[in-house]
Amino acid sequence: MDDSNLELSHFRSDKVRRLGVEKLIAWLHREQLVGTYSKVLDYGCGEFDVGQSIQNVVGRVDGFDIRKEAILRCRRRNSHSSSVFFDNEEDIPIKLYDLILLNGVVQYMESEQVFSDFLKKARSWISDDSNAMTILTCVIEENYSPVRDALSWLKEAFKKKAFVAMFFHVVIGGWYTIISKQNPTLVLSKEKVEKFANKANWHCTRLPEDLTYSNGERSTYVLTPVICNE
Repeated sequence: MDDSNLELSHFRSDKVRRLGVEKLIAWLHREQLVGTYSKVLDYGCGEFDVGQSIQNVVGRVDGFDIRKEAILRCRRRNSHSSSVFFDNEEDIPIKLYDLILLNGVVQYMESEQVFSDFLKKARSWISDDSNAMTILTCVIEENYSPVRDALSWLKEAFKKKAFVAMFFHVVIGGWYTIISKQNPTLVLSKEKVEKFANKANWHCTRLPEDLTYSNGERSTYVLTPVICNE
């Protein structure tokens, strides 16, 4: 089998998909950050788990992923919706979105430079509204432990009666990341995230807890654009 055709998403049940996004989605609703006029970009959308979770409550939610096969699946599965899916960053509209979401994406960026470049490009996609923001979940810190991380997810899955599904996801996911060479490798301290954000004209705030079930092993950051007249 060609390893390039393997997709971890093939092994995820609906329960695992929900666990991966429910904390973020609940926070978005609680903070009233999504509504009928919202324009959202699900960056690194994969199977569009985040986008589909808010599709019915926002004005528009689009997806971007560098994997063309993922985008083709998203287009097929969401042909009934108004969502637009991009596999080329140059096609992403300028100044359109008031919310850009990266759920577990930063860890797979190849280097700090790639992360820095993303922040600069995202600044061009976000609207100039002072309420616009970019949210980065699952940013790996120096104290990250894959074992502790996996255990925290399994603990939460047990509470939600999804332990078996999550167990197979963790086991197969570990195998998949090894053979596909997609191990999460980008480690970013709070100071580095703030430095890169400031260079790209973002205000940067780290939330008290990550918007996933990683139990403190990762962080979530909220970025808001620096407005020229501030």
